Amino acid sequence: MTQKVAIIGGGRMGQAMIYGWIKAGLDFEFSLFDPVINDEFQKFLLSNGWKINPTTEGVFDIVICAVKPQIFPLVGENLKKLCGDETLVVSIMAGINLSTLQSASRCGRIIRAMPNTPGQIGAGITAYIGNSGCASEDFAYVEKLLSPLGEVVRVYAEHDIDAVTAVSGSGPAYIFLMAEAMIAASQNEGLDKETSEKLVIETILGSAKLLKESGQSAQELRKAVTSPNGTTAAALDVLTANAALFELMRNAIRAAAHRSKELGKN
Repeated sequence: MTQKVAIIGGGRMGQAMIYGWIKAGLDFEFSLFDPVINDEFQKFLLSNGWKINPTTEGVFDIVICAVKPQIFPLVGENLKKLCGDETLVVSIMAGINLSTLQSASRCGRIIRAMPNTPGQIGAGITAYIGNSGCASEDFAYVEKLLSPLGEVVRVYAEHDIDAVTAVSGSGPAYIFLMAEAMIAASQNEGLDKETSEKLVIETILGSAKLLKESGQSAQELRKAVTSPNGTTAAALDVLTANAALFELMRNAIRAAAHRSKELGKN
């Protein structure tokens, strides 16, 4: 029997998942619940066999919460209407913990997942954890649903999800900020905007690919490109003076992890 899947929330990450599922041709019956859906997206969903805000569907086999954590309390009652005793609930909301999700849904099988925005192009990474009510079959289902976004990894302690949120969930913003700063600095040295953007984007893209495929650590690759008394060394002397960059990143990731914990208490 085909599994019935409902997703609550058609925002950026919700749409990233939806586009990924449609592209992958997953064999589920899908429904989207969202009070505000633009006409173009609605037509796209209907043309691909989706149901939008159905009122007679009853309970679903899998329900995915893809709303912002700040508005989760507003969808709690709707969540209960979609869930039955055997429903698997999957949340991609930052901060909302397993026990809160279980209380809100009244379901025994709960999975928390944290994707990131490169999932919009299938180049993301998602980490997830399930509560004690989940079985191996549940993990297989969630990996099938999350894999169109990119890589999927499982963690085994719930507090790790807060760290995941801080590192990979929020991480793209750190990279974008670095790119923004590098582009501005390039222009300050006299390069035009178009050239600066191309140089920075391709440098970040190529460096990430090299790090992934070379088998070498970030430290090894950084040392390999740094000649004594060379141009790279001059720049790194500024970035690492008094361990400034490492300290800044530790503080940034700690702040994001702390905020993730705070969201779970609200």
